Amino acid sequence: MRFLFRSFFGLIILSITLGFLIFGSFVLFDALKKRSEKSDNKRFQKERVFAVNVETLEYQTARPKIFSYGEIYSKRMLEIRPLVSGRLDYVSEKFVEGGYVKSGDILFRLNQKDFFNELEIAEIDLEDTKAQLSEAISRLEFADMEFEVSESQLKLRKNALDRQTELAASGLITSTQLENTQLAYSSSKQQFLNKQNLVKSSKNSIEKLQIQLKRRAISIDKARRNLDETEFRSPFDGIISSVNILPGSVINKNEKLGTLVDPNSLEVMFNLSSNEFARVIDKDGKLLNLDITANLKLSDKDIPFSGKIERINPEIMNIGSGRKLFASINLGENKTLRPGDFVVLEIQEPSLQNVTVLPSSAVTIDGKIFILEDENRLKELVVNILRRQGDEVIVSGAPINKEYVMQRSPQLGNGLKIKPLRRKDKAISNSKGLSSGNDLVTLSPEKQKKLIKFLDEMDRMPKSVKNRLYEEINSGKIKTKTLNRLEKNMGNN
Repeated sequence: MRFLFRSFFGLIILSITLGFLIFGSFVLFDALKKRSEKSDNKRFQKERVFAVNVETLEYQTARPKIFSYGEIYSKRMLEIRPLVSGRLDYVSEKFVEGGYVKSGDILFRLNQKDFFNELEIAEIDLEDTKAQLSEAISRLEFADMEFEVSESQLKLRKNALDRQTELAASGLITSTQLENTQLAYSSSKQQFLNKQNLVKSSKNSIEKLQIQLKRRAISIDKARRNLDETEFRSPFDGIISSVNILPGSVINKNEKLGTLVDPNSLEVMFNLSSNEFARVIDKDGKLLNLDITANLKLSDKDIPFSGKIERINPEIMNIGSGRKLFASINLGENKTLRPGDFVVLEIQEPSLQNVTVLPSSAVTIDGKIFILEDENRLKELVVNILRRQGDEVIVSGAPINKEYVMQRSPQLGNGLKIKPLRRKDKAISNSKGLSSGNDLVTLSPEKQKKLIKFLDEMDRMPKSVKNRLYEEINSGKIKTKTLNRLEKNMGNN
């Protein structure tokens, strides 16, 4: 009985299990069927198409720019240093910081009394030496006459001695007479030698006095120069700086009293990286005479100055850090620039031929762009990036006459079908009353100030972009799309 009960219970359990298995199979089959139907429906759904701005790739001639910072120097600077020591008697009222002086203006004068005395003593010494020289010349003339007389007497004594010697040999005169003649000859000879030495001594004295006379003349020249140096005159028109002078004080020779700067002979010194430097020299390594623009940044405006690159600093900067260069500055009628001013520099590079200029939004860092192929499908390819200039990229190797995507986005990919928005299509839309975003909006003075203040606070914005926006805002008119973008960013901040 117990066995039958257990068997019956086992059959019931088995039936229930089989029922659950069958039910689970039906559920799984139904789910797979629905998934398959859903996948099939999805497969036949319409492909999503994005509207994208496109433009045609064309060859262009581009003139890229190099941007840098520079400091203004004067090619003509003079440290004002006295060449003599003394007490200051006079200091010009123009000899102050920022004082403007003209060529020939007296800047300061030292006490001249001692220098006048020095010159007077030198002149007296010169006259004394001249007098001594005159006396020596007179003595030489007298000595020459005495020498000539002694020379004649010596010849006569020599002739008499020769005759007496012949007579003595013939026994016609005594030995005493011959000896007397010999003594007379010896005396004449000694007198001749004395007169000869006197002439030589007189000539030596004259030579020494002539040398002394030259020294006296040099002393006078020095005394006159020292006297002249007590008065300092400006050698050129300029501005005074670094003033260190006090009337009545004693100043030392070569002591720096100030600096004279020529404001009309200015140049800008700036640094370029090695890569940038390679773009301002030719294939032979010679510096190109490129145009530059130096912008002086003031609180409310920029003041541009034109110029040209002139030379390279002979000193090499740190290895691999580039070069230091100098460019001339054409001031014109604007005398705002001063040595020590910092300027933003724009260097106009040589033209690049047969290149393509694209918006930076169209190109990735590694040079990838999307072009439009058949059936309006995208194809990604790589171009050669030559320059990045603010919102633009100059490239080579782009397929000319092909259309490209002007602004990449994460939704776009290789092979994706798009709806191209062309410029001519936008023109048609605009003719129907739609705004293109390029319409110009007139800015009020309050709006200009507000926008400029916002730009001043935007530290992360590229300087080239900021400068372009400054120009637009200062002109009083700005594109609608640009204004909208700025106001949006202002709202986010």
